[in-house]
Amino acid sequence: MSEVPHELSDAWKRLEKLGWRADLLEWVRSAEKGERNRVFIARHDGTTAVIRLSGKKPGQSKRKKEHYAREMYNLAAAAEAGVTPTPLLADPSDGLLVLPFVQGRHPVRRQVERESAVRIARCLSRLHRGAPTFLRGTDFLRRIHRRVRKVCQDEAAARLHAPRLPETAKALEPVLDALHRTAPPLAACHGDLVLENIIDDGERAHLIDWETSTSGDPHQDVGTVLLRARMSRDVREAFLAAYFADHSTEEEMRGRARVRLWQTARALDKALIYWRNGVRSGKIDKRVKGWTRRCFNLLFAPDIEEAIFELGMHRAKVNHEK
Repeated sequence: MSEVPHELSDAWKRLEKLGWRADLLEWVRSAEKGERNRVFIARHDGTTAVIRLSGKKPGQSKRKKEHYAREMYNLAAAAEAGVTPTPLLADPSDGLLVLPFVQGRHPVRRQVERESAVRIARCLSRLHRGAPTFLRGTDFLRRIHRRVRKVCQDEAAARLHAPRLPETAKALEPVLDALHRTAPPLAACHGDLVLENIIDDGERAHLIDWETSTSGDPHQDVGTVLLRARMSRDVREAFLAAYFADHSTEEEMRGRARVRLWQTARALDKALIYWRNGVRSGKIDKRVKGWTRRCFNLLFAPDIEEAIFELGMHRAKVNHEK
């Protein structure tokens, strides 16, 4: 290219510090445009990189700058643990990121193969057990509790979004209580493990997009992957066995139970996110009904009582030993 592409003009001076030159830029393609950011893939001098630009205008709020600072800090810690590419450039002033492009495939719902599931599980284990301490962000359990209370304050209005939302939210309270009572030590957590944020290159899995990363409950990450991937029974077992491979038998039993509860909690969390957005916009989001139904089905499956019982037995044992 003879000129700097318009889409990269705001970041070009910083790209030049990496040695980028317009005449060595082969192509630039838009990858996605979300509510907050714009993402491009560019090839420069034979090397492909991902560039994320903030979707906001100059003059970031203090809260946004703190958000970027936390994200960049946690991203560096995750890279140190070997679960994400080391950034070429990470600017917390406005969220500019330049990352090596990772060649691979995103997992596909209901189609995750055993070998891929094991690679994803090992990646999560490296993050949760090997990454340096993350900065604290969203407390997901507290967020769910807070929104459940708001739903129950005006049940009639909530039913406009999903008929079973208030009842499902109330029924989830024992699950939330069990998760709270049995919370493990804080660990580095990704926080948003949709399948698009996982890349499997055939040898190892990589995690991307650390905007919601936090120091929190590691089992919510594991539960989110299972919620999203909908693995077959055999693949799910291989995934959990690989993740808990370095845990004691007792830790594994308790962890598997908590993962099962987190699947249900994160399903309601998604329903509540779309419910809250709908309340703010004044529009009904159909996804509230779908995620409420998913939570309801998970909540009343036979193994949910077994998971709560397992955690109750663990609590009784701990209290007895005290």
